[in-house]
Amino acid sequence: HRWNERSWEVRQFLARNQHSFRSFMADEPKGRQLLDAAGLDGYALPVVITEQGHTLVEPSDAELAAMLGLSTTPRLEMYELAVIGGGPAGLAAAVYGASEGLKTVLIEEATT
Repeated sequence: HRWNERSWEVRQFLARNQHSFRSFMADEPKGRQLLDAAGLDGYALPVVITEQGHTLVEPSDAELAAMLGLSTTPRLEMYELAVIGGGPAGLAAAVYGASEGLKTVLIEEATT
């Protein structure tokens, strides 16, 4: 729903992770059609329906990340360089460290 905070957060999550999406309000004809096709009443929002027909109701960030194939756990047990913050300086430091052969991890405030 337009005023549902979690719906806004889901849209932000998808945009931040560069995943294209279309958003429909539950009370609009297209939104109602999609909910009906998924067998949902629209009382629990947000609802994410993938192109493959998978449905997530009130998804967590971890569920969204899994849907997108994003990693939510460290790939290595130990890193040689941890960069905090994904701004311009943080990205530059992470790229430089990795280019020097360091096992590098970039940590951002957002969950994914």
